[in-house]
Amino acid sequence: MRDAPATGGECVIGVKTDVSSFFEWFPHRAHEIEIINLVFLPLARLDREKGEFLPVLAESWRFEDGGKELEITLRSDAVWQDGHPVCAEDVLFTHQLQIDERLGWYGARHKQRIESVERVDERTVRFHFKRAYPDSLHDAVIGNIYPAHLLKELPVEGLEESEFSRRPVGCGPFRVGRRVPGEALELLASETCFRGRPHLDRLEFRVVRDKQTRALIFEAGELDLLRLASPEQFDRLRRAGYQGHEATGLKYTVVVWNTTDPLIEDARLRRAFAMAFDRERMVQLAQRGHGSLVPGPIHPGSWAYSVDLPRLTFEPAEASRMLDELGWRDRDGDGVRENGTQDLEFSLAIPAGAQFYINVAALIRDDLARVGVRVNTTLLEGGAYQEAVYERSSQAVLVTERADDKVDLSGLAHSSSIGDDGTNYAGYASPAFDEVCERAIAARTQDEAKKHWREACEILMKDQPYTFLFYRNDTHLFVPRFRGVRIDANGLFANVLEWRDGEH
Repeated sequence: MRDAPATGGECVIGVKTDVSSFFEWFPHRAHEIEIINLVFLPLARLDREKGEFLPVLAESWRFEDGGKELEITLRSDAVWQDGHPVCAEDVLFTHQLQIDERLGWYGARHKQRIESVERVDERTVRFHFKRAYPDSLHDAVIGNIYPAHLLKELPVEGLEESEFSRRPVGCGPFRVGRRVPGEALELLASETCFRGRPHLDRLEFRVVRDKQTRALIFEAGELDLLRLASPEQFDRLRRAGYQGHEATGLKYTVVVWNTTDPLIEDARLRRAFAMAFDRERMVQLAQRGHGSLVPGPIHPGSWAYSVDLPRLTFEPAEASRMLDELGWRDRDGDGVRENGTQDLEFSLAIPAGAQFYINVAALIRDDLARVGVRVNTTLLEGGAYQEAVYERSSQAVLVTERADDKVDLSGLAHSSSIGDDGTNYAGYASPAFDEVCERAIAARTQDEAKKHWREACEILMKDQPYTFLFYRNDTHLFVPRFRGVRIDANGLFANVLEWRDGEH
């Protein structure tokens, strides 16, 4: 535990919605999960800066039986906010809820290879896996732990509507204070967390549903923190004296190519298109520089990321040569290549009313026009846009996805993920990729799996069913009085215990 800090002050934060439930198993927006994570804690947490798991409620862990068993020892000083110690029963109880189909937790998919969890003693649990595999630690520790002594008598069906769901007892650095449902939520500094008491006395989350309104009342002095400011707001308000903090986020923008389309099915054509994209220029113009190029489908903070993986480069001359080679030439001098009577053009679907996508699409259209390709941008309303993504009703779609901490590219590009419930939105089918992907999933160690995932990424780089463009930085603004704020890839509240209100 840290030494007792000088305390005092508050931070008022605008959010789009209230926290509907403090049980993470029910659907939540990203900011709601961030708030829940201030009240509850997991066994361990991935440090995306270091690419390794760091202990939280766990004191230590060790693998046994060739990686098929994982023994975790809990901290002796971890307690719930009612004084009851965090114990092995809490871990077993939480695991059973995580895999309960009646709750339908999105993270339950990560628990599928866990055969059972047993209590060794009051502070020790043992996870039994169906086999050894590289992400077994991730699967064991993902998700917050909940108190069995307060919840085990409640029916599963009644958890979401229970009093605990609204006024929980956690083990994290903050506890729930005053609540005005739909309007405001107060978190107070906890005196019982082993991580130490935060410097701030309180955080207040004020519900302001409209993004532009949140920005206006931030500038009016009613908020202390503006989450995820636009690049334009971020630059303008930093110049005006506000604190700006940014880090590479998990959201990335990607072109999803419909590989079942008669034109787009040619991987050589997709690769030529991708080489014509000036992605650095996209970051500068669409994000005002607040972003970074996506090297591929594996996040740079992952153990499976290969630093020396060949990158997609901006080579318009090579793109033009490849198009010539494929028989696409501008024979009539109108600026658009053709092959026989067919012009080289395709449709790119984007969501209507979203200026970010409109800007990126304009840059794509400009890049491809320079090599003789016409892009027809189609702005689609909600349902029609979803249809373009899920049912491949367009030749290409511009989307934003979120990088996963767990490495598994089968959902992205394995042929078994094509279909009504699949997430292979490109409709990409490659026996070579499928084979390498299956070898990676079957690997027992990270070193073995990393080799196969690298090969899988090389196949995707060559075939371009997806053209990964750039990560969008998370940009946050604070009023000038705050001290000790540090934002990194681990999220907005990664060092919230160190935040100080300069007026106290």
